Amino acid sequence: MSHTISNPAVLQQLQIQSHEILTGVQCPECSSLPMIRLHAKWICPSCGSLSRDAHFSALNDYKLLIDLSISNRELKDFLHLSSMYASSRILHTMNLPYSGSYKNRRYMMSLDD
Repeated sequence: MSHTISNPAVLQQLQIQSHEILTGVQCPECSSLPMIRLHAKWICPSCGSLSRDAHFSALNDYKLLIDLSISNRELKDFLHLSSMYASSRILHTMNLPYSGSYKNRRYMMSLDD
C-alpha cells in the first residue's frame, strides 16, 4: 500500500513501521481481524457477530496513524473490501469533502469525525 504518513512521529514514538500496522475491521465483540463485509453488514468469521458501523473504528485508526485523506483504493485495501463499489458506497454515505476527480479523488477526514 502506498499510504502517506500524516504524523510519522506517532509511529516512530511507538517504534512501529507503517507496514506493521494491522489492517481490516476489528470485531467489536471478540477483537478478531478482519471482519467480512456482506450485504452492507460486517460479519465476524470468528464469533459470528454483526455490525453495520464497525468500520468507523478502523477509519479512526487510519486517520490517526496514516493520513487524514484517503482514496477509494486505499479504503478498499485498508478495510479488506472485495470491491471498489463497496468502498465507494462507504465513502459516499460518509459525505466527506473531497478533491480531485476519478482516479485522483481523495476524501478528507477530520480528527473530529
